[in-house]
Amino acid sequence: FKADSSTGDYLGAIKHYQLYKSLSDSVFKGEKSKQINSLQVEFESEKKDKNIDLLTQEAKLQKIQIQNDTVVRYVFIGSVLVLVLFLAFLYNSFRSKKKKNEELEIQRQQINEQNELNKKMLIEK
Repeated sequence: FKADSSTGDYLGAIKHYQLYKSLSDSVFKGEKSKQINSLQVEFESEKKDKNIDLLTQEAKLQKIQIQNDTVVRYVFIGSVLVLVLFLAFLYNSFRSKKKKNEELEIQRQQINEQNELNKKMLIEK
């Protein structure tokens, strides 16, 4: 460009300047394209890392939820078993009392019958 300008070949100088500018722009675009691609790769990598972290946290939360559900299930089963045992104890106690009451009733009837016999014997004497 300078050489052509100093010799007075302005058309040649303009052509050489345009060629220089075109090559300069091409090199600049190539460098910018590389920078953009590099930044895009970095962004995608960070995005994937964040996604992996999020999925890992979700997996941990699911594991904790499963553990909590298991504990709740065991507590519920244990409570039901305790309730069943308590009801069985109450039923057995009720049945035992009923049997004793029946035995006492039979004894009472026998005593009453014996008393009646004793009264009759006393009256007859």
